[in-house]
Amino acid sequence: MSTDKAKMSSCNKAKIDREMFEEKQATLALRVAPREVGGLMTKLKKFTVRGRGRRSVVDEKDGDSKTTKVIVLDPALVPSVEDLDKIVDPASREKAGAELIDWEVRNGYEHLTVEQVLRRLIPEDIKELPSSFETVGHLAHLNLREEVLPWRYEVGQVILDKNPVLRTVVTKVGSIENQFRTFPMEVIAGENSTEVEVKEYGCIFRFDFADVYWNSRLHEEHWRLVNRFNANEVLVDAFCGVGPFAIPAARKGLKVYASDLNPKSYAALVGNIAANKVEKLVTASNEDARAFIPRIVSTGVVPDHVVMNLPASGLEFLDAFRGAFDPDVFDGTATGVAMNDADNEPAAKRAKRSDDAKPLLPLVHCYCFSSAEDYKEDIVARAEQSLGCSLDRDAVEVRQVRDVAPRKMMYCLHFRVPAAAAFAKSE
Repeated sequence: MSTDKAKMSSCNKAKIDREMFEEKQATLALRVAPREVGGLMTKLKKFTVRGRGRRSVVDEKDGDSKTTKVIVLDPALVPSVEDLDKIVDPASREKAGAELIDWEVRNGYEHLTVEQVLRRLIPEDIKELPSSFETVGHLAHLNLREEVLPWRYEVGQVILDKNPVLRTVVTKVGSIENQFRTFPMEVIAGENSTEVEVKEYGCIFRFDFADVYWNSRLHEEHWRLVNRFNANEVLVDAFCGVGPFAIPAARKGLKVYASDLNPKSYAALVGNIAANKVEKLVTASNEDARAFIPRIVSTGVVPDHVVMNLPASGLEFLDAFRGAFDPDVFDGTATGVAMNDADNEPAAKRAKRSDDAKPLLPLVHCYCFSSAEDYKEDIVARAEQSLGCSLDRDAVEVRQVRDVAPRKMMYCLHFRVPAAAAFAKSE
């Protein structure tokens, strides 16, 4: 990993004074013989102290070295003897030989949540504390607001402490300013390593998070779209990244042609193809989508699906379909987006039904953003502008994927390439 991609922080590890979080709290407890614990816990379990690093039943040795058990009650749930009486009446406690005693509960750093710790470390005038992050393999990725940045090392260390599976915490320190969708980041806690391994639905992805685009929040979307494909179909992935659509599609049995303009993404894709043993099913390229799509079609590839996962500008690249198809090869009469039904045969199979049968034009799955109230009309109109022709509103699908900001959503536009665009003649 190059230091111009992610600032190192080997000297920036926050030193958190854990003693400042040490507290003791009085509570009630029951001293009982070991054999009585099970019976009492059937009624008391929901009212005992619980949480990370806590035991609701502890050992206690008396002066004769005979071990007894102490059931420690949660002071917030059982603040008084009267409250205990409502749960286990005195007669039942006496029958079990339970002795009511005073006890002290230790509250320390290890018992607190991330939010509870940060609330003690960050000034009260900062109302909104960091509460979520993206997990990418061993790495946590945060987008800290500017007002929190002075405490970024403390935030990173707390998240690292509270999530044992993590080894590195990074935060975004600038906006996406390049065509590869990568962004400047800083390692704020843990190892100075952004090389990760991610497993999604049985697939392995290895890459340097500082060099390529990856969004773990889209893992369900990756699988959702791949589930709309059929084995033996042909997929063209024009902005493939490290392969989150291409690899699972190939494992499902599709023939995949995948390309990404970022050389680092292409290199990771090639490695992931090998790691997932789909070399015979995935052909990788390092091209611009506008060149890649028409080139692939010109070589005789008959695609069933084209995935365009570049939501910031993917709709603008739909002009790549203009004039890319030969009307002597493809059937431009179909307009619907039906998938995974009996009539949706793979294009290559349809072409073999008879000597004169032509494969249909491919289905396109184009990701995009919109803030418009009438988002479908907004998205379709922008697509039409790039395609240079109209789309039948009843023959397209605009599906919500996820919210990315207040009043801004990510969508997927599903449509079949219209004949007017596919067979357009060069001006």
